[in-house]
Amino acid sequence: MTIDLKYKNVKIYYRDINMKEEVFNFYQKKMIVFEKQFTDITNTLAGPFTSHRYIFITDKAQNMDKYKMDENWNLHIIERDSYFKIIEITKIKNITYLIMLHIEKEDIDFFKKDNKYEKKFIKMAFKQIKNDNKKQPSKELATISWLEKCIRPIGYL
Repeated sequence: MTIDLKYKNVKIYYRDINMKEEVFNFYQKKMIVFEKQFTDITNTLAGPFTSHRYIFITDKAQNMDKYKMDENWNLHIIERDSYFKIIEITKIKNITYLIMLHIEKEDIDFFKKDNKYEKKFIKMAFKQIKNDNKKQPSKELATISWLEKCIRPIGYL
């Protein structure tokens, strides 16, 4: 399957986190990180409420609504043992955004190089960031229980 087809139906998801500076300094643009655990994310478009926001671009997020959780998080999960390429890091209005492209293992070599797809995905993410910054934080996500669920930095050793 071609890259065009594999990454055709990607969507944007979010994960807010308060990240210490030494943890943030681990991340570098163009870095590929490996996450051993499941990655909890949301598709709720809302204003950020932490110091950092991961923006995930993927078509592999599993919707967990069918499990009828008490919380209204719009929880989605990315499978464990996943790879992410950090395609952009930017700071806007005191929020640092890490734009993470979820890539398949067999595509790592392709994404080690610059390519036309990343520019398209970065543009897509910045459009969402612009919309995010117009919205208030979500009451459902601005909770201790959600922050505790998302406390672990992605791919951090």
